[in-house]
Amino acid sequence: MTSPEPDSDDQRQPTLIDPARALTEEAVRQAPRAPHVHQPVTAGLVIADRYELRERLGVGATAEVWTGLDRQLDRLVAVKLLLPDWRGHSDAAERFRREGRMTAKLTHHGIVSVLDAGLEPDGTAFHVMELVQGESLADALDRRGRLTPEEVVDLGAAVLDALSHAHAAGLVHRDVKPGNILLDGRDGTPKLTDFGVAKVEHGDRDLTSTGMIIGTAAYLAPEQATGEALDGRADQYALGCVLFECLTGQRAFDGATPVQIAGARIGVQIRPSDRDPSVPPGLDAVIARSMAPEPAGRFPTAEAMADALRTSLDQPAPALHDTRPSAAHQSTAALPAMSSTPAQPPADGVGGSQSAFAERPSRPRRGGRSMIAVVAAAVLVAVAALLAIGLAGGQDTSDDGVGDADAGSSGETPVAVASATGFDPQGDGGEYDEDAPLLLDGDPATTWRTEGYNSASFGNLKSGVGVTLQLAEPTDLSAVRLFGVTPGITAEVRVSADRPSSLEDTTLVGTADGGGDVEVTLEGAEGVGWVTIWIVPPLPSDGGRHRAEIGEVQPIR
Repeated sequence: MTSPEPDSDDQRQPTLIDPARALTEEAVRQAPRAPHVHQPVTAGLVIADRYELRERLGVGATAEVWTGLDRQLDRLVAVKLLLPDWRGHSDAAERFRREGRMTAKLTHHGIVSVLDAGLEPDGTAFHVMELVQGESLADALDRRGRLTPEEVVDLGAAVLDALSHAHAAGLVHRDVKPGNILLDGRDGTPKLTDFGVAKVEHGDRDLTSTGMIIGTAAYLAPEQATGEALDGRADQYALGCVLFECLTGQRAFDGATPVQIAGARIGVQIRPSDRDPSVPPGLDAVIARSMAPEPAGRFPTAEAMADALRTSLDQPAPALHDTRPSAAHQSTAALPAMSSTPAQPPADGVGGSQSAFAERPSRPRRGGRSMIAVVAAAVLVAVAALLAIGLAGGQDTSDDGVGDADAGSSGETPVAVASATGFDPQGDGGEYDEDAPLLLDGDPATTWRTEGYNSASFGNLKSGVGVTLQLAEPTDLSAVRLFGVTPGITAEVRVSADRPSSLEDTTLVGTADGGGDVEVTLEGAEGVGWVTIWIVPPLPSDGGRHRAEIGEVQPIR
């Protein structure tokens, strides 16, 4: 079930950037003030004597979203609440109220409707919106990897129709990104949401601080990144970045920090065919034009871009084949020999964070869509520069990369594993469960990844996430080998006799620091029925979201 997302993504919260410091310092955020006395927000709470909260769908930087029952009309809705810590912050509260007023004026099938808004006696500001049952485009890309050219055309044209309606009302969205595009589960219709940082082009005060701009670094227009005046062509550029990502499976611009990502596009022209030569030329040209560095080089209006998109496919695009491994996995398949020391993150401090997520050549994205190229590795520091593309491998280069089933520094015997599943006891219970069996297929290039989080600390909502493996039979373990681990993460190895339902059901027996291929020596791992790999904060950033990945797990007797 999907709702309008909190004003946050995957990856997903807008970033405040000071253009004067944009290429030298981290993004600046307004800090919330001290908490106010408020009514606890829990399931069953009734807002405005009408909307009964049912289930929290997500939480962002300043707001959270719940499903709710409209008792008067007996229908499900989405209820967005300003977080308690922000109720005393005048700009945040005013921006929240203004979002409701502005969005309520927009009546379009491609924009999530605001049905009601108000302020509770305890200071709880709320919006009531239509509930979109489906998923966000960000989640769809995490699941599938990328879309077909035909799907990109349909998606882009539909979002542009919604943007055209907003622009006609004088609104610039300023935060068009995959997390703010919801896909209706009934027919896949995209709906634009989260006008919390939208700006009225004329005659309204901008609630960002003087000299600041707001948006999400991976999708900012160059003029937005430098704090210049904006019009609807900034949304056009952001959507071009989204469509680029949908076509290629990669973000157009990346970097180690939001500031570096935002600065990477200044003066740079990029097109999808730079990453994937099979992109149809007409579609390639439309997206490239929408991402022109100067607004004058883009389409004059969102409507004009939509018209160009609809006629951009002059020939069928090649099919994207599913390269996902079979579901039948064997834990004793041949794996690379272990390195004597864990791989370490790059020392330059620029490529380290992003290189943790550089694609290995055969690694499929979630859902089986293979990625053709690698993610950007170098960060632009000057006004005009070029993106460099790098590869990061999880294998030791000291040999041919192939070892016997029991090869490794310990010389002991791998243990058969019956199954693997995601483990998120402090969240929704699972963590990309469908990809967990990739940890047992013998191929470190096929990976399980955590979800993308807004912060390195899981939004301070939980202490970690992981996967749990059921051994074929209870066994005493001496070690666990991890292959293709994201540099910079810390992974705890925990064991239990029975399937754990909480972290307290497990016992910590070893810890893996670093990345690449790591062997963890265990202490006190006797009679083990289940092995849990528990990833703790901080999570590294891949240029907007925080997450980690592991290619293979191999328990050792």
